[in-house]
Amino acid sequence: MYSMSWAEELALKASREREAEVVELCSNLIKARSENPPGDVSAVVEVLRKWLGDRGIDSEVHDAGEGRLNLVSRIGSGRPLLVMNSHMDVVPAGDPSGWSFPPFCGDVKDGKVLGRGAADTKSGLAAMAVALDVLSDVEEKLRGTIVFTAVADEEVGGERGTGWLVRNVLPRADACIIGEPTGATHAVVGEKGICGLDLLGAGRTAHGSTPMLGKNAVELVFEAVERVKELQSRLVPPPSALEEAYENTRRFLRETAGKLGITGLDAERLERVCETYTVNLGIIEGGFKRNVVPDRCRAELDVRVPIGVSVEEAFQEVKKLAEAVEGVTCKLVARSEPNYTPPSEQICVAVYEAASKVLGRFGGFIVYSGATDARFLRAAGTPTVIYGPGDHLKAHVQDEYVEVWRLRASVGVYVLASLTYLTRGAVSYTHLT
Repeated sequence: MYSMSWAEELALKASREREAEVVELCSNLIKARSENPPGDVSAVVEVLRKWLGDRGIDSEVHDAGEGRLNLVSRIGSGRPLLVMNSHMDVVPAGDPSGWSFPPFCGDVKDGKVLGRGAADTKSGLAAMAVALDVLSDVEEKLRGTIVFTAVADEEVGGERGTGWLVRNVLPRADACIIGEPTGATHAVVGEKGICGLDLLGAGRTAHGSTPMLGKNAVELVFEAVERVKELQSRLVPPPSALEEAYENTRRFLRETAGKLGITGLDAERLERVCETYTVNLGIIEGGFKRNVVPDRCRAELDVRVPIGVSVEEAFQEVKKLAEAVEGVTCKLVARSEPNYTPPSEQICVAVYEAASKVLGRFGGFIVYSGATDARFLRAAGTPTVIYGPGDHLKAHVQDEYVEVWRLRASVGVYVLASLTYLTRGAVSYTHLT
C-alpha cells in the first residue's frame, strides 16, 4: 500500500491551507505597479520584503543600476544551492478602456485573481514566496540552500535582473526553478534563441511621378524581408534528449490552436513553431514625403532561432538572404542563444514528480518559442526548469488573470520539488514515464 512521505504531506497541506494567503499576496503584488518601461519595481520589492520579514525571513535588495532593484532571500546552508526565481516587472497595461476591469485592481472574482502581471508573473512570485515560508519551517531538514530571487528587468531582456545577479551576486547555483507561466500543468526545459536584426536599405531619390528614375529603399527592404522569410520553411530536428518534450509541445500547441480557433496553415505552423525559424517585421521606417522616392529605409526584424542552431549561424543565413538584394545591409543588434536543460536532470525530475503528485496528473515537459531568464542560468552551467501558475495565453494580454487553483497548486509543487531535490534526491525520469 502506498504511503505518503512527510514531504508530500507537507506540500499537499500547504496547497490546501495557504490558498487565502497566496491569493492575498498575489493580489497585493498586482496592485504594486511595476510596468516596464519604465521598470521601477520598488513598490513590489516593499510588498515582498515586508511579507517575508513578517515571517522571519530576511531579504537583501540589490540595485543593478538605473533603479533596477532585485530582492534575494535565503534559507538553509551549504550545497546544493537551489534558486527559485521570478520577475517583478510587467509589460505596460496599455489603454485601460480595453480592459473589462481596472488593470491593477488585484480583485479576486470567480476563482481568478485579476490584473496585469497575474499570469506573468506575479503569481509565480507569490507562490514561491509562500513556498519559501513553508520550507523555512522545516529548514533543519534541508541538505542545502534555497535562494529566492525576485528580479527586475525581465520584460526588457533581464540584463539588470537575473543576468546581473548571476554575474555579481549569486554563486553558481546547482539548480533553478523559474516561475514563468506554464499553467501549472507543464514544465518547460528549453527555449528558442533570439536574433535581433536591423535591415538598412540604401536607394536613390526621384520625383514620385517618375519612380522609375529612382531606387525605392522601402521596396528593397520589403524584398529582403520576403527573402529572409524563406527560413520559416526549414525544420530543425530536436536534440535526442528533447524528442519527447517536442512531441508534448506539438500536442500542447495543437490544443492551443483549438482553444484560439486557429485552423489551416496557421495551426500547422503554430504546431511546429519550436522546430522552425520565425521572422517578425516589428518596425519599419523610411521615406519623408509621399511624392518622393525614399532613398533610406530601416527595418527591425525579430528572428527566433530553433534549438540546434547558433545565433551566429542564423545571422549568417539571414545576412546572405537579405544582402542578396542590392542596396540592403544586415546588422546583428541583439542575441540570445537557444538553450535547454535535459529532462533527466534532477531538478527537472523533481518538478515532474512533485507536479504529478500534487495535481494527480501532469502534462510533462515542453519547449518555449520565446526566451526567458533561464538563458542566464543555463549559460552559467545551472540546470534550469520553468514551472509557474500563470497561463501563457493570458500573459501580455488585456484582462489578464490567474486561476486560484493553479496558484494554490503551484505552492505545493514548489514545496515538494524543493524538498525532493534537497533532501532525498530525485528519482530517475525513466521511472516516471
